[in-house]
Amino acid sequence: MKFKPNKKFLLLGLLVLALLTLGCSEVTIEDEHGNKYVGEVKDGEPHGQGKLTFADGFRYEGDFKESEFHGQGILYYEDGTKTYEGDWMISC
Repeated sequence: MKFKPNKKFLLLGLLVLALLTLGCSEVTIEDEHGNKYVGEVKDGEPHGQGKLTFADGFRYEGDFKESEFHGQGILYYEDGTKTYEGDWMISC
C-alpha cells in the first residue's frame, strides 16, 4: 500500500519544517518552582519572543537570547503594573 498525503497534509508538514528550521517553534515550559514560559525556543532554550511568568506573579514579556532577557522587554509586578520597559542585555 502506498501512502498518498493530501495537499493539506503536505502544506502543514512544510510549515512545521520551515518553523523548525528557523528556530521559531513556540512552546510552553513549566519548571518545578511554578515558573512558566510561553514563546519561541532555539535548541531547547527560550530564544526570540516570549513571556515568562514567575511563580510569585511577576511577569516578563519580550525578547530572549539563550534563556536570558535580551532586547526589548517589559517587566510587570504581580498586580500587572509595569516596573520597567526598555532594553535588556545579557550581562558579561
